Amino acid sequence: MPRRLRFVAAGLIGVLTAALHGPVLSAPSTVTVAMDQVLWLYAGDAFRCELKLPVEDFGTLSFVHEAGHELQFRVDTIMSPGAAPAVSLESSPWRQAPAQAAMPLKPNAQGLALDSEATRQLLAALYQRFWFGVHLDRIKLKVPTVHWEARADEFQQCQAGLSPLSIAQARDRTLFYKQGQRALSTEQLQELANMARYIALDPQVSRVLVDSYTDNTGSYLGNLQLSRERAADVAAALREFGVPAKLIEHRAHGERYPSANNATPEGRDLNRRVTLRIIRKNGK
Repeated sequence: MPRRLRFVAAGLIGVLTAALHGPVLSAPSTVTVAMDQVLWLYAGDAFRCELKLPVEDFGTLSFVHEAGHELQFRVDTIMSPGAAPAVSLESSPWRQAPAQAAMPLKPNAQGLALDSEATRQLLAALYQRFWFGVHLDRIKLKVPTVHWEARADEFQQCQAGLSPLSIAQARDRTLFYKQGQRALSTEQLQELANMARYIALDPQVSRVLVDSYTDNTGSYLGNLQLSRERAADVAAALREFGVPAKLIEHRAHGERYPSANNATPEGRDLNRRVTLRIIRKNGK
């Protein structure tokens, strides 16, 4: 029987069983993807890595890692997910699967997804030649691990070169300062290193705007000088991390343009800041 008909037949059996015995008593149908149909596809760049498996009459299974976001295993299916969709490790002809609980799939904008830790566990298990099952309402899709390693290696290499920030995340960043602070903290230096890495990977970046502000504590001229020093320090750090000097424009505003009320400690904390804005070609 052709694979498409086998898949449909399995679904009809599940429906008939449910009709005869009720949804509580019906056993899920297990459908195994034919080995010659397990064709993983890879696509990736500095901002998105994807390894996906289209499954006829079911949908798409994919590992996706987008810049600035966690790794995910996603299930985009035409099937009903049921109350407790999940992914399990399955034995293959070469490996006996360990006894462990299935990993729950959670709804998201793309369909269903494992969390990042469960996704890493699944990815590691597939490298060990285990198969896996996707459990939905009255059906379990069993997927063999074949035609896997070459595409999976490309996916792993893509992840290693992924930008630490997405385009949306890099567009506007803010560094906040403690009272009287000038020197950049370890966390702020890491933030600037991530920005520099993003800029190196995005050929559309045309300018990096660095704007420095203070609260209103102290004199006007003192605050203006402090904001100049902070802006200069941030620009210097970006250059040290490899950002071309010609891309960087830095400006000092002192206590002008507060973003919050200087009458409160919380407001002053928000006003002591250096903002970084990425301008991409065509003004985007």
